[in-house]
Amino acid sequence: MADDNNGNENGNERRARGYFDSGLEKARAGDYQDAIEDFTKAIELKPDFVAAYNNRGLANNAIRNYQQAFVDYNKTIELNPDYAAAYVNRALANNGLGNYQQALADCDKAIDLKPDFAEAYNNRGFAKLGLKQYENAIKDFDKAIELDPDYATAYNNRGVVNN
Repeated sequence: MADDNNGNENGNERRARGYFDSGLEKARAGDYQDAIEDFTKAIELKPDFVAAYNNRGLANNAIRNYQQAFVDYNKTIELNPDYAAAYVNRALANNGLGNYQQALADCDKAIDLKPDFAEAYNNRGFAKLGLKQYENAIKDFDKAIELDPDYATAYNNRGVVNN
């Protein structure tokens, strides 16, 4: 009986991976709703699939479904509290919801976990922009650019503040 369960678990894991990979392809193609469906199927097959929750959150963010993205990032963080990208992504959802203070806290946590994470500084700058802390926002955008000189979004965000 144990062999049957292992076979079923491995089969579910393979199927979950297949749905996950399909979701990634659909998200890359901009088909976010179908990507969400595939990530959901992957999660149904493998309820602890951290990357599926995180990527479903990204797809929800892309279609401005920030509340559902927030739920997905919370689950990602519950499953892997040291996953810096999940905090950065939850900051995106918080920014989208206008929860700038919470976005700041998420970015601070991501920076604590990964001090050289340019996207965390960029998203923190965006939250500070929302709070009208313009000088501090520029400092974060500058730090993001220092860490990743090719980070076009940080240059763009810095330009928005300067206008």
